[in-house]
Amino acid sequence: MEEEIRTYIEPVCQQERVHLIDTAVHGSGPGRIIRVVVDTDRGITLKECEDLSRKFSDIFFRKNLYGGSYRLEVSSPGVEKSLEADYEFNRNIGRDLKLEYISENESKSVTGTLKAYENGILMLETPHGPVNISRNKLKKAHVKLKW
Repeated sequence: MEEEIRTYIEPVCQQERVHLIDTAVHGSGPGRIIRVVVDTDRGITLKECEDLSRKFSDIFFRKNLYGGSYRLEVSSPGVEKSLEADYEFNRNIGRDLKLEYISENESKSVTGTLKAYENGILMLETPHGPVNISRNKLKKAHVKLKW
């Protein structure tokens, strides 16, 4: 059913220049929840999520999805999501990242400021100097939040 939902809402996402990150359906009957996670190149606002929710609801109503018995949640990926797409790395240039990666068949981690992202290479400034890591070596990449 999640693939069917994606099929319904992908055209809206493309039209609105929104990245469709994930769809999930939880529960059944009147307690069913449809979760849609979206993002943009610059980050998504609450207003954009609200507008998309209305558009998705209209589509689901016309398709009589689940007989109208569901709750729809449209949200951003949140701060905990691992960075994966090019636009996410480009958007976070200048921020501190914590990376887990593979080097010489060994798992390593590094924290530093993302100075640039070009051709799949993350260029970080760390306390020990510059470090370049290929995106295809990454296991996880997270923005290091300052609390």
